[in-house]
Amino acid sequence: MAYVWFEILEKMSKETRQQITNDLDGRTMVGEYIGSQDHQHLVKYSRVTIIFYAIIDNYSEESCWPCSRSWAFFKKYGLDVVHI
Repeated sequence: MAYVWFEILEKMSKETRQQITNDLDGRTMVGEYIGSQDHQHLVKYSRVTIIFYAIIDNYSEESCWPCSRSWAFFKKYGLDVVHI
């Protein structure tokens, strides 16, 4: 999963990588690793990636950000999201 994350980061410009690093300070993104032939789920995916679905403030009482806020963050950085 880490290799996939680093591949996602490598596709970003240096400035964007720095911005997402700053934006994620004190936060954790939650996602699902998909597409691995060795670890397939019931749904077979055509590519290997991470699809994200939540962001957690590490020092907050809240369980996670509201979906609309998380989706806006993922969209800002061109990240794949779980479709609901």
